[in-house]
Amino acid sequence: MKKPRISQTTGLVCAVMAIACVVGTGLLALSLRPYLAVKNRIKVPLNGANLAGVKLTSAILPGRDLSHTNLQAADLVGADLHGATLVGSNLLTTTLDDADLCGANLRGSDLRGAHLINANLSGANLSETDLRGANLQVRNMNLSGVNVSGAIYDNTTRWPPHFNPRQHGAIIVEAAKATGR
Repeated sequence: MKKPRISQTTGLVCAVMAIACVVGTGLLALSLRPYLAVKNRIKVPLNGANLAGVKLTSAILPGRDLSHTNLQAADLVGADLHGATLVGSNLLTTTLDDADLCGANLRGSDLRGAHLINANLSGANLSETDLRGANLQVRNMNLSGVNVSGAIYDNTTRWPPHFNPRQHGAIIVEAAKATGR
């Protein structure tokens, strides 16, 4: 019996597919390098760190201690911060759009001018925070169980429709008082 011969076309197709697999695997490894570098770097303690202006888009930081951290103007779009501790942190003009802050503790943090559009704030502790000029508008009203008692806000703070911050213990300040920090 004769062995069937592989045609040149079939051999060429197999060679191209093998090269594509090798190149694809290499590209996958290269694309994972930044993720793995950040993942390993984020294992260090972050409380009290200066991360002002840092791009941490889609960062995975659930339950982490970020208390007293400077995150001013940082990009945390889509970050997973559920259960994180951000007590007393500087989040001035930070972008937290679509971030998961479910159950996070932000007590006493400065969120002036921060963007939290569509962020999940259910069960979050925002007591005694400064929310002047912050944008907390959400599509799905995921402010259930949020604690804003003692938080201050002004007429530039944007809340979701049908959410009354005063009923939840937040304190409105006049614009003239809002500039005195």
